[in-house]
This record gives sequence, structure tokens and C-alpha cells, in this order.
Amino acid sequence: MELTTTLRQQYESQLNQLAQSEGALSRARGQQKRQLQQQFNQQLKQLLDRARRDSPSRLLYDFVLTVLYQEAGLKNDNVANALRTEWQREIVRQQKRDTLAEQTQRWNVSGLFEEIVRPKPDLNLLPIGSWLLQFDFKLARPYISRDDVASYIIDNPVSTDRVFGLPLIRPSSWKGNLRSALRQTKNWIDTQPELVRLFGNPKGAEEEFRAGRLECYPTFFYRVGLEIINPHDRARKVGKNPILFECVPAGARGTFSLLYIPFDRIGQDEPETRRQAAEDLQLVTEGLQAMFLTYGFSAKRSSGYGVAEDEIIEGEVRTKSGAPHDLTGKKLSQLAQEVKDVSF
Repeated sequence: MELTTTLRQQYESQLNQLAQSEGALSRARGQQKRQLQQQFNQQLKQLLDRARRDSPSRLLYDFVLTVLYQEAGLKNDNVANALRTEWQREIVRQQKRDTLAEQTQRWNVSGLFEEIVRPKPDLNLLPIGSWLLQFDFKLARPYISRDDVASYIIDNPVSTDRVFGLPLIRPSSWKGNLRSALRQTKNWIDTQPELVRLFGNPKGAEEEFRAGRLECYPTFFYRVGLEIINPHDRARKVGKNPILFECVPAGARGTFSLLYIPFDRIGQDEPETRRQAAEDLQLVTEGLQAMFLTYGFSAKRSSGYGVAEDEIIEGEVRTKSGAPHDLTGKKLSQLAQEVKDVSF
């Protein structure tokens, strides 16, 4: 609240100037209107440049613009709309660049963030049969999710982490989508023994509760884009009210990381543990193929959002025994076939 009040005070003069200029612009005609439009555009650019200079991260920049957008709406709706339009244009111009990677480089935390983006747990500390599946993928269609921020410049912001402001897919989302893909692929119910073994009991289970063997890591992205969804009137067959969704655009690259720990097999027959580990790896990769290429892992996935290109840019499977099994350059559609040779 204090920060919001401070921002309103700092930018009040420029917002007032914009409101006055827009008022004069709405009354002007001809040559005078063109001159006032140039003046208004220049003042708007100066305001956005200042907000950018004052914001060391995208997270703060979006917060500043949200405060300015809300404050401008109290003075002049056209000024508020102009602010949001410029924000939209900036995102569209930058959505093919990894602009958010530049932020981590500027903060000199690229090395630290690499450990977060691409985790490398020590499998030697984990039970027999543990494995890590990790690969880089590229989005074929935009990824949409809904964040729970209290206020934003549009109603549908993409989900971001609270430190860097980077778009992400949360571990719970990965796990839920993978479970759903396996259910649909195998035509299973929630209590299927294989599903319980991998993911734990179904949500709401009250008896014989157990955790699953799979642990997902978050996936971070460095790009942000915009999607416009335009619901059509059924009678007239034309769009009614276009809805803006912030998204991770097609072409963005992310890292998927999945850790398997057969904790419930500790101290039991090792050959059986290894057999189950290999069987579960095969099953999981079948589910991943379906999730990444067919069913999707995004909000509005039934409309085709949140699917990946059929290529593993860089990846591997690591186990406690043997060298890592390289997946670089392989096809996601052949992932289940590729892991058949993994040694346990």
C-alpha cells in the first residue's frame, strides 16, 4: 500500500499532463489535432521510459504500470487505455526475444538461476532405482495460465514466480497434467495401482494415504506474449468482446525436469526395485508423449494451447548406475522407445 501511494505521488504530475493533453486533443481539429497528438505521444513515451528506468525487473515494471493504469483511469479513461495499448505493443514487439534472460544477466545471477532452471540432484544420495529425466523443449502453441495477483493491467496475467517475475509452470501443474494424460491414454481410473504408485492417492482420499514416487520441478520461461480470444455471437457469427490473455508465446524454450524416487522400496528386493523403476520410466514417458504432443499442459488446452514441438533440444536420463542416456536431438514422439535401453 505504501509503495502504491509513493508511486502515485511520484508520477502524479506526468499523469496530470497526459490528462490535460488528451482533453485538449479530444476538442481539437485538423492541423492542431495532429500537433497535439504528437505532443501526447511524446509525453506518453516519456512516462513509460521513466517507469522502465525506475524498475530493475519486469515484475516491478508491470506493477508500476498497473498502478499508473489504475490512477490514470480515475483521471481520464483514454489515457488509461493509451497506457495499456503501449504496454501491449511492447510485449508484442519483444515476444520473439528472450528479454527476461537479459534481466538475470543484468543482475549477475545467471549462474545461480541455471541451478534453479536445470536442477541436478545427486542420485548417489537417493535409493536404488532412482532416476532423473530432464530435457529442453520448445512450445509449438502458446502456454496460458492464470496468476492470482490482486491487480494487473489486464485481467488474465500469466503465472509468474514471486522473485524474478518469470513465467513458469508449477510442479503441481506438471504433475496434474501428466496424471491426466496417463489416465486418458490408458483409460484408467484414479485408483489404478500404477497411478497411485507414481502420483500418490487421488485428491480427497482419506484412507491408506501415500505419496507418489514422482517429484516435478518448475519450468521457467524467458518470454512473454499476448493472445486475443474473441468469443463469437452464435446468431451473428461475429466476435463480441475480445479478451486479452498474457501468455508464453510459441517458440519459447523451457526445461522439463522429473525425479523418480522409489522410497517405498528401500530395504526390499533390489532386482524387483530395478524392474519397477524401468517399468515406471517406460510408463511415464508414454504419458509425457501424450501430454506434450496431444493433450497439452496449459489452460484452454482443449483449444490446442500448451503443446510442444516434436523435438528434444537437449536432454538426458540419469540413473544411479551407468552413464547418462543422451536424448539430445531425439523426437518427443519416440521418447518411450528411446528409454527402453536405459540401464538400472
